[in-house]
Amino acid sequence: MGPGGTGLGMDGVVDEVVIFNRGLTEKEVNSLMDQGLEKLLGFQAVDPHDKMATTWAGLKSTK
Repeated sequence: MGPGGTGLGMDGVVDEVVIFNRGLTEKEVNSLMDQGLEKLLGFQAVDPHDKMATTWAGLKSTK
């Protein structure tokens, strides 16, 4: 991504990055765009339960 000699750039943030070991079918790409990565993989990449950000959010909301 970025200039890399192509003259094309990106002004934004990359949120989810996945590297597959094969090419995806058109159906898989559409499913990924429509339903998200979690649905395509069949599991959540990172379980937010008991992570610092969710624990902190819970503590802040009790005050």
